[in-house]
Amino acid sequence: MEKRVKEIIVFLFLIIGLLILVNKASLQYTGMSIYEGEITGNMEIFFECWENNSDGTYNAYFGYNNENNETNIPVGHDNRINKLPNNSSCQKTGNYVDCNQPTNFLMGRHEKVSSFTWDGKSGIVWHLKYIDIVKNTLTPRTVSISTENSSKECEMPCEPEWECGNWSECVNETSQRICIDINNCEQNKIEQKNCTTEIPENVTYSRMIEFEYDNITKIIKINLLTSENISDANFILIPNSSENMNSIEIIPEYDINDVLLKANITFYYNKSLINELNINESTLKLKNNINNTWELLNYTININDSYVFTEINHISEYGLFFEKNNIENSTESNETTSPSQSPSGGSGSSGGSSGESSESSLNEEISTETSEERVLENEKDSKRKLEKKGPLCNDGIKNGDEEGVDCGGLCEPCNKSLLEKLNTLGWLNYILFVLLLASLTTLLRNEIIRK
Repeated sequence: MEKRVKEIIVFLFLIIGLLILVNKASLQYTGMSIYEGEITGNMEIFFECWENNSDGTYNAYFGYNNENNETNIPVGHDNRINKLPNNSSCQKTGNYVDCNQPTNFLMGRHEKVSSFTWDGKSGIVWHLKYIDIVKNTLTPRTVSISTENSSKECEMPCEPEWECGNWSECVNETSQRICIDINNCEQNKIEQKNCTTEIPENVTYSRMIEFEYDNITKIIKINLLTSENISDANFILIPNSSENMNSIEIIPEYDINDVLLKANITFYYNKSLINELNINESTLKLKNNINNTWELLNYTININDSYVFTEINHISEYGLFFEKNNIENSTESNETTSPSQSPSGGSGSSGGSSGESSESSLNEEISTETSEERVLENEKDSKRKLEKKGPLCNDGIKNGDEEGVDCGGLCEPCNKSLLEKLNTLGWLNYILFVLLLASLTTLLRNEIIRK
């Protein structure tokens, strides 16, 4: 009898030892499957500080010091807040409280990496456990979060607010003033400026625009006098020619008529071409296109220097008009190259080139807008594809059709071992316990029958 009892006791110890080994192996594997990266050094977590929001709530800031490689410990049993705080920004993730505590632990010391809002009452504790794979130990870390410790109140950055006096008189082309920081963050300072940089009143700016026409008109010069500096403004010049007219449409990149004080436009014409085409020089005149109607302007003809000049008060389209001499021998006149042939054709080529340049510039802008629209559409398409894919596979939460935390379903397959599968819901422990109970029952039954 005594020998049988000893055998039973030895058998019990064997079963208990087997249970311990199985649970330890399961624990080690669980740590390896949940946490990415091997933890071979120390890890500390910190409640950095709190700040008062002046509305009955407070902000708490987390930090940590990780002496290991980058490690992920998602919200769960090994990374959790002990309870859901009142009036807080925390939420429950499954059975665990998520207060935005760190889950991705980079190597080194990191301060105020995340925060949450709560009512400031004590009793809030951050629990973290990590597995040291080298030592095969589960290391717990805890830190209490409370506003009772005034030394933990966050230091608010001091932002200076300056009040400056009037500028002093100009001495040696320099004026200065004293500025005081009313928040006492920085020392008083003295500011200086160059007296000559001040812009005098009633200042005017001049801008010259020149365009080579290569037709009856050789060159067009536009001189602008403005109340503001428009030296950086770009202009689109669109030429247009017909049998009795050369015109130029002036299009600035922004409206300058409000700052235009006055301007003049000069058409320099080709005297030899006028004679060749039998154009009456005295018929040259300047007109302004207003709502598709050409209106005659006050102009001056300088026959010696071959130009027609006028003053303008706005930017639009202006044209040089001309007429042919009225001669009896129209046959000879027709045999001479007409404006609609060579010169006019040349004008069309030149004008078309400039027009194509302008249209090309506009087309490039339209092309750029189309390209930007395509980029936005691609981003929207990528977002739609991501939404169709289901829950994100890196949020540290078991959701959607995932079989484990961020694995299974649409995510990467869970690499579970056979041991872990058998140990799900403690079935392996249950089976071993049943075998132990059955063995004890059989031994006792045999002893009773033997007696």
